[in-house]
Amino acid sequence: MLKEIIIPGYPPSTFKIRGDTIFYNIDAVRDGTEKNLGEALKKLLGISVDENGNVSYQGKPIRKIMIENNDFFGNKHQMATQNLSADMVKEVELHTKYKESNLDNSSNGIVMNVLLKDEFKGRPTGNLSTGAGNRYTVHSNLFMFGSGGNKALISDFNNTHCRVVWLSYAQPHPRAE
Repeated sequence: MLKEIIIPGYPPSTFKIRGDTIFYNIDAVRDGTEKNLGEALKKLLGISVDENGNVSYQGKPIRKIMIENNDFFGNKHQMATQNLSADMVKEVELHTKYKESNLDNSSNGIVMNVLLKDEFKGRPTGNLSTGAGNRYTVHSNLFMFGSGGNKALISDFNNTHCRVVWLSYAQPHPRAE
């Protein structure tokens, strides 16, 4: 059995591999220029984020993105990659052979689980950005992640033909042990 893998150019604290799961330490690759989760993910070994915010690992698409083990954004990667602040993220778990439950004998693909820093759990958090000129835009994010479920309100007011409102609520879904 292979005990350790060393990849030149990456400090050992960047990631750990345990079984079929890769644990990425976001703070080890962040330099403060990342505005959102997508910009931070692009710095992780093997992870790609396309112009639409879709995430892949070693060229294979990520099936869904979970927040704190709750299926929240599902396959709508861009909702997570373009709207979650990079400052909120503590760690990213990449499950390369994810199973919905231990009763399931087959892999359901690659799944990403985003773990948040404690200060962003159980309280509302978000941001607001604006821009004006010939075109105007107002974009806001409001999230609340906690044991009672995840909630989000992402809204845009603009004349640039962008999506107007996205509202979601996900109840906790404990995995079968």
